[in-house]
Amino acid sequence: MNLQEQRLMANLICGRRWAALATQGPDGPEASWVAYVPEASFSGFLLLLSTLAAHTRNLLADPHAGLA
Repeated sequence: MNLQEQRLMANLICGRRWAALATQGPDGPEASWVAYVPEASFSGFLLLLSTLAAHTRNLLADPHAGLA
């Protein structure tokens, strides 16, 4: 990835606050919205999760997930 592509990606990631989070539910895949912010180094994302949300319970049962 060249520098211009890296900047475009960083702008896209930093310019949004909501993402689709896919988790494995008891009956199969489930998707929901989740608030996020990238770590300063872009090495990961911080997600706003609540134990009231199904996606949090799904993650506690199976930590595999996708974020888009």
